[in-house]
Amino acid sequence: MMYSIKNLCYSCLVILTISSCLSSGISREEYFEQCPYETKSVFIFQLQAPLEIYPQKKTYQVGDTITWRLALTDSIFDYNRDLTFEIRDFPFQPFFHLYRVEDSNWTSGFLDVGIIIDSVYQYRFVGGSSFATSLRGTSTYIDGNYLFEFKTILNRPGRYINYMVDNTWTLSDDDIMAGLHPEYSEESVFNSSGCPDPDYAVSYLYQGDPYYDDFQDEILFLDKEVYSDSWYSRDNLDIDKWGNRSEISIEWHGVFGFEVVE
Repeated sequence: MMYSIKNLCYSCLVILTISSCLSSGISREEYFEQCPYETKSVFIFQLQAPLEIYPQKKTYQVGDTITWRLALTDSIFDYNRDLTFEIRDFPFQPFFHLYRVEDSNWTSGFLDVGIIIDSVYQYRFVGGSSFATSLRGTSTYIDGNYLFEFKTILNRPGRYINYMVDNTWTLSDDDIMAGLHPEYSEESVFNSSGCPDPDYAVSYLYQGDPYYDDFQDEILFLDKEVYSDSWYSRDNLDIDKWGNRSEISIEWHGVFGFEVVE
């Protein structure tokens, strides 16, 4: 999976010049007149979206059903500014990757479960040799509420790790500035901040016990073998050894584990 320059920018504490980032080409002074907020690093809107599953357990039985849900209002917290803004008609586009890890190997978990999902989410499955098959789609936005929801029927025993990313992390910033993704433009998305040409990155925060300690071996295996030492913990969790690149926060990418038994 390709990650945009956004990942590198956000990890860096160097503030880029506004003129180099905005397609409108306004000056730094003009930008701050319209967008007078302090930021923690670069000028991305780091939107925080909650991920929930029901029922939330560490161990399930074969045949159990899990409901996966992204549900939030259009009053959305921006981590980068520590403020909440009204953001309407934003295209949340999650990519769910589900790994089944066994004997120092992994398979795509979505190949071992049944899926129930409404076509309204424009879903599709994307496979690949380097990463687990992902379930992708786009949230609905109705009466000020965003929703993306599906169910999995657990058909095979094993130890599973969820990982997810939003489409905003995979886009090329150059393509966005060139107008190739109009769904993120000022004309398509209302953002009450007043900031010109807002640039977005969405983080998915799991709203439950991720069971990091219980699935430490599987998480570290995926970090080393699949994600090239790029995972890390924003909360400095005491996991034996994270990778050296520290680009992908497990807390912001919906990482959690569960087990399915007979």
